[in-house]
Amino acid sequence: MNLRLALFFVSMLISVDAIADSFNLVEINPGTAGSTTTYQDFFLTNLNGTALDGQTRSFDIRFSDGKFIVASSLVIDFDINQSGALGTQPVSFPRITGYLLDSNGNPMSASIFPQNGSLPAQIWPGWPFTLNASPFLPATTTYDHHFAGSIIGDGDPRGAFDIDPIIAYGIHFDLVYPDSPGNTVIGTRLVISSFTSSPGFRGFTSPIYISPDPIPVFHVAAVPETPSLGLLIFGLAGVILVKFRRPAAGEIRIRGHAHSGEHFPDSVGLR
Repeated sequence: MNLRLALFFVSMLISVDAIADSFNLVEINPGTAGSTTTYQDFFLTNLNGTALDGQTRSFDIRFSDGKFIVASSLVIDFDINQSGALGTQPVSFPRITGYLLDSNGNPMSASIFPQNGSLPAQIWPGWPFTLNASPFLPATTTYDHHFAGSIIGDGDPRGAFDIDPIIAYGIHFDLVYPDSPGNTVIGTRLVISSFTSSPGFRGFTSPIYISPDPIPVFHVAAVPETPSLGLLIFGLAGVILVKFRRPAAGEIRIRGHAHSGEHFPDSVGLR
């Protein structure tokens, strides 16, 4: 084998590896390092054109430039858009499992991603599709899961506790397509959000931190008891002091949230 032919085969192998990597790995930018968000959506194209032939597919979504997200809880939604005429429901539903990834690309959560609904093809804004010049939502199946950090020191349901936050560098998905000849995937959407609290957090919510330095520390203060007017006044004064006092160096305070008619301060410090 001459040198030119050998170099040709090497270049072909490199090209195949590059195609496989782009097919199985998707990079997204969660935002500027040091910023926060409560909602981000990403329209992906890596599955576009896939025929629904009963095959399986696995891929990773990684945050670009080594970025990571930190949150007390977050919701991951994944939507799959299928081909189909206006007004039709998805003809069949892919099965999906998935988990969050740590800095080494290893699983850091259970493998779960249940389907939570479907939408018929319809005229609807907010998607990168058009039909006769109108914004169009194709037939869509939706999947989601609510991930939560671990509660630390929750001995008393009314007592203070810390939350060991989620620190994720990406998401892994495993898909099993249905056998539906003639139908294809025409788009997908990933949504990362933090709007609602997790069970056990007593209404605690916070934004999603993007590559924060240092890592936030999440603390939920005790719910004040109110057996008397004097204690009620004292409790309210404590809330006001927490809310308006000047933060210590490197500390962030987040205003408290209502829970069953009670108010308590939530705080996020920095390690």
